Amino acid sequence: MVAANNSPEIINKLFNGDFDAVILCNSIPNEERRRLSSIIKSYSPSTPVILLAEMQGRKYDYGTVTSDATPEQIVATVHATFTKPKASSA
Repeated sequence: MVAANNSPEIINKLFNGDFDAVILCNSIPNEERRRLSSIIKSYSPSTPVILLAEMQGRKYDYGTVTSDATPEQIVATVHATFTKPKASSA
């Protein structure tokens, strides 16, 4: 796990690392999260970007996954992001 305190630091760490996913905190202003999501997806399209919602049930649509900000929901969202559904045998 790697933490960053501001947008330039996020971008620098992204360009100098290899990440399975990026979680953007709900304290980052919405427009800045949209911009960061776009940069991350442009640089690494296969890297999931998880946005923490400001309020429960809020969803965002910028090629990202949205999670409520409770610890349990964050863990469930990360788990679901990396768990592929089993193929049905028909």
